[in-house]
Amino acid sequence: MTETLRPRTPTRLLDVDALRGFALFGILVVNLAYFASDYPFHLVADPAHGSWLDDSVEFGSDCCSR
Repeated sequence: MTETLRPRTPTRLLDVDALRGFALFGILVVNLAYFASDYPFHLVADPAHGSWLDDSVEFGSDCCSR
C-alpha cells in the first residue's frame, strides 16, 4: 500500500503579520477622530477645523486623491 503525501502548507511569517496588524491599528487611530465627530456624517463643515492649515491640508489631500 502506498501512502500519498499531502502538500506542505507554507508557514506564516510572523513579522509580516505583526506589520499588518500595526498598519490596521494605525488606520483605526487615524480614523477615530472622524468617527467620533457627527459633522462629516451630516455633511456639515466642522467648526473646529477652519484654520488656514486645515484648509491647506484639505486642498492637498483633494488634489492628490484625484
